[in-house]
Amino acid sequence: MGKGYKKIYGDDGGFDHQVNRGSGTQTWARIIKLHSRLVDKGIDIGGRLTKRVGNGSDIGFWEEKWIAGNFLSSLYPRLYALEVTSGCTVADRWNNGVWDWKWRRTIRGGIEQCQFTDLMASLSEFSCSDVPDR
Repeated sequence: MGKGYKKIYGDDGGFDHQVNRGSGTQTWARIIKLHSRLVDKGIDIGGRLTKRVGNGSDIGFWEEKWIAGNFLSSLYPRLYALEVTSGCTVADRWNNGVWDWKWRRTIRGGIEQCQFTDLMASLSEFSCSDVPDR
C-alpha cells in the first residue's frame, strides 16, 4: 500500500481483521467509522455522490444532487427563491414529458432569465422513466 493510502486507512487498509459473520450491524458500524475517519481527514465521500433519477418521486428537485453534480438551489439561487414549493421532487416538476414550473411570479429578465436559460440547457437531455430512483 502507498503512504497516502496508509495515512487514510491505516496499516490494515481500514478493515479490522476480526469479522463477525453473524451480524451485519458490525459491518455498518465499520463503514460509518471509516466514513468518519475520512471526513476527519477532509475527504467527504457523501458530498461527492449524486442520485440517479428514475421516476423522480424520491429526489428533491432543488435540494439534492441529481444533475450537474451540485444542488440546483446553489447553482440557480434566484430561481430557487421564486419556487413556490422549495421541497418539490423531480417528479413534481416533470409532467407528461415537459417541465412544469411553479413560480411565485413571472421570471424577469437579467440574471433570472440567464439562470433559467442555463437551467433549461442543463435539463435538455433529461427525462423520467418508470423505474424507482436510486
